[in-house]
Amino acid sequence: MKTPTIKDIRAAAAARKARARRNRWLALGVGPAVLLLALAVMVVLPRVVRTQVEERLGAALQRPVTVERVALNPLQLAATLENLVVTDPTGGDFVRWDQLRVNLTAWSLLAGEWRFDEIAMTGFTAHVRVDEQGALNFADLLASEAPAAADADSAERPVVHVDRLTVTDARIAFEDRNLAQPFATELGPVSFTLDSFRTEGDPRAPYEFRAVSEAGETLTWHGGISVNPLRSRGELAITGLPLAKYAPYYADRVRFRLTGGTLDLKVGYELNLGGGVPDLRLVSGEGVLAGLRLEVPEQPDPIIALSEVTLAGLTGDLRENWVRVREIKLADGQVRAARTVAGIDLAAWLSPVGDPEAPSFPAAATGVNRGPPQWQVDALGWRDLAVALTDMTLAEPAAWELTALSGQVRNLASAPDQVIEIEAAGALGAGQLSLAGTFGFTPFAPALMVRATGLSVAAFSPYFMDTVGVAVPQGLLQAEVRLGGRGPAWTASGQAQLDGVQVQNGAGADLGGWEQLRLNEVEYSASPASLAVGRVRWVRPHGTYALDAAGKSNFASLGTAPSAAEDEPGSTPAPALAARVDLIELVGARLTFADNTLERPARIALTELSGTLGGWSSRTADRAVVNLTGKIDGAADVRVSGQLNPLGGHTTSAMQIELNRANLMPLDGYVRKFGGYALDGGRLTLAVNHRQSAGVIDSGVVATLDGFNLGARTPGPDVTSLPVGLAVALLKDSAGRIEIDVPIEGRTDDPEFRFGRVVSRVLVNLLTRVATSPFALLGAVVGAEAADLDTYVFSPGQAELTAAATAKLDEVAAALRARPELTVAVTGHHDGATDAVALRGAILERSLREQAGLGPAGNASWTDALRMQTLIDAYIQVFGVPPIDEASAPGPVVIAPPMALSEPRTGFWASLRRLLLGPPVGDPGNASAPGSTENATPSPAPAGGLKPLPAAEIEARLRELVQVAPTELAQLATARREAVVAELVRAGVTANRIARVEPSEDEATVTLSLR
Repeated sequence: MKTPTIKDIRAAAAARKARARRNRWLALGVGPAVLLLALAVMVVLPRVVRTQVEERLGAALQRPVTVERVALNPLQLAATLENLVVTDPTGGDFVRWDQLRVNLTAWSLLAGEWRFDEIAMTGFTAHVRVDEQGALNFADLLASEAPAAADADSAERPVVHVDRLTVTDARIAFEDRNLAQPFATELGPVSFTLDSFRTEGDPRAPYEFRAVSEAGETLTWHGGISVNPLRSRGELAITGLPLAKYAPYYADRVRFRLTGGTLDLKVGYELNLGGGVPDLRLVSGEGVLAGLRLEVPEQPDPIIALSEVTLAGLTGDLRENWVRVREIKLADGQVRAARTVAGIDLAAWLSPVGDPEAPSFPAAATGVNRGPPQWQVDALGWRDLAVALTDMTLAEPAAWELTALSGQVRNLASAPDQVIEIEAAGALGAGQLSLAGTFGFTPFAPALMVRATGLSVAAFSPYFMDTVGVAVPQGLLQAEVRLGGRGPAWTASGQAQLDGVQVQNGAGADLGGWEQLRLNEVEYSASPASLAVGRVRWVRPHGTYALDAAGKSNFASLGTAPSAAEDEPGSTPAPALAARVDLIELVGARLTFADNTLERPARIALTELSGTLGGWSSRTADRAVVNLTGKIDGAADVRVSGQLNPLGGHTTSAMQIELNRANLMPLDGYVRKFGGYALDGGRLTLAVNHRQSAGVIDSGVVATLDGFNLGARTPGPDVTSLPVGLAVALLKDSAGRIEIDVPIEGRTDDPEFRFGRVVSRVLVNLLTRVATSPFALLGAVVGAEAADLDTYVFSPGQAELTAAATAKLDEVAAALRARPELTVAVTGHHDGATDAVALRGAILERSLREQAGLGPAGNASWTDALRMQTLIDAYIQVFGVPPIDEASAPGPVVIAPPMALSEPRTGFWASLRRLLLGPPVGDPGNASAPGSTENATPSPAPAGGLKPLPAAEIEARLRELVQVAPTELAQLATARREAVVAELVRAGVTANRIARVEPSEDEATVTLSLR
């Protein structure tokens, strides 16, 4: 570099002095003019600008506009407007700001754009109102121009570029009067800065702002925006939005009250309004709803309370009319619902008010004629939820509470053919429930696995009580069910187990239960309806049928399930369910019967009943094989075997039931009440042979009572009048057994047919036969053919048994020996007429013998001649005249009054007798005397031609005058009785089994009765 010389330095100093002189002269000439111009710009122009702003802006907005002050800086092309106010047509401020400062870059005008170094707004306030008719207070400003005009205007509109846009302390007040309950809020203060804002160009330029409402809500936005056309891209975030605050907007559209819930929402978006049709896309949305509470009137607890609901992956397209959510999670909450006759109240509370089919976005708002929006939720999950459900449709409401619910549903969508995936688990009381698999609605296509472990059956008890009148206070259910199939032909298969079940009636009385019931290989098909069970194992089931003191059964309150509604006319009845059970295994069953109506209650238990029943089917004629064994009261053996098919259309069976020596003492109360005796022991052996085919029953019951003994009499109002004691003695054989054979015949379609009725009828008929024809039953013991073993007829006046009577008594004796507990009572009878006539001759004969000095019949001295002599003597003694034939007498024969045979004979009468009969029997001259060989008939030679009466006539006349004393008849009846008794004893009946009954007047018989 060259070093300057002194000459150079002096020349430079001279040049500087010359320039300074020129600048001073220029300043003195131009300065005043510039000063005057600046003064005009700073004093006069602001007034002009304020006037123009008020006039032109007021005309454009059609609203009064006032500006308090305008300040201009011509050197920087900057302007400041203070206290600008746009008045609302209805009164009050529409828009105002405290200060608006604009700094224009001058050279940008040459480039065809408006470029501002800075636009700063301070204290901005806007009042947005919706009037009672639903119109915005700036709706007139939004009225669209014709598209062509709009395009032309947009083509001439310059580009605006703001290097820095600053908004400080801005507020927006909003009021909506078009609601049942007016709504008002204020957003602000808002302060934000936008750098390099352009009305045209890339809308992705980074801008952002943040605003807070009076309720603490925070609105944050960052992104880009362009005005021509209006496009924006960015992210909008709302924090702390209280849903209850906005109740005026939804209160008349929902049935619940939102009393809690704060929303935090952040969503990315792309907005384009340049095409005339709104185009809005949502991307990457996420949100959190905390403290949600939905309440309804007259319920103290919320129907839905959730601590947190999170949403992630929200995307959507307004133009395409779809929305998608990647994941929704529900956490730590409770849902309460009640079932009434009108349905689930929760569904009613959550259903919208108004037309549910109204589209979400009206066509007028979107410019697109759209149908229902398409939606999809990839995953809906929940954890730590509780669901409380009360069923009020039952007589006793049922309360369900599912707790610790966790799970997830995938692929939820509006498409009807969508197949969803589900996985869920929870607790019901102490039990666990789980569900996993897939599910399709259209068509119905389940592929699910349902599991239940330790589930309390008590939760279902109100349903059992409401349908069949039983309560199930305890029991645990374990089940594993697979649902599959497609459409109406869906299927279910799996296994189930019920443990520790207890069944009671409505009053809490025990009905039964079991220790374990297990169903294996269960398969159900809906179309055609069929049910198949592979194996059933029932361990220690027990049941009790009891009658209380009033005769009411513990099953009396049980009802039946509601009958199915009648088919409508012309409808096709549903096909019957096809059922099949391969095998039922019964282990240790116990059935108890208790009757407390008796003075001595009866209680019988069938215990230790075990065995198998296999091969039941409603579609085949195959019969199940039954093989069961058990005990009565733990002692007497019971066996049930055979084949039956209760599921078939025509029940056929061939069953045998055997009971061996069951103790009958538990039935003592029945014998006392109805039989009138205390039971003193006995055992029952039973053999039932039951056959049934095509509705026809042909069965037989053979009952054998061993050691059946009756004790003391027990009178009572219900005691039968039939001879129970006699029946027992009559039926009991020499070994102490009673055998009763009861044939049972009938048809199952006969409404009058009942097994118990048939058996009781047979027993009553048997007792009736005992009462009316006991000897017919007794004779049957030995096969006797005689039908009148109880009656023995004698000849009049006789007491001798005939050969036929002796034969009958032998049969009676044989039967009595076979029935050792029977006692026979023997009663002799006499006939007051026939026996009296017969006895007159016997009495006369006995009197004649006594008069002749002879003893009983059979004495050889009693000859016909002696008898004739005694007859004449008696005649003379009775009538006072000799027995002369009146036809041989020359005159009337005077007969003196009758005399007793015992009166003494006189010498006259003795002479007369000699005259008629010759010498008395025993005289030496009498040829008829004893030892004579002459004819024994006397041949008197009466004097004077008189003839005696024939001997028969004499006897007849004397017999008519004989008086038979009652004692004579009684003695005859007694003699007859003793003849029968003697014959029974001779035939082997011990005397202590024969009871003698006092004689009575009846017929000439002896009758027997059994005791």
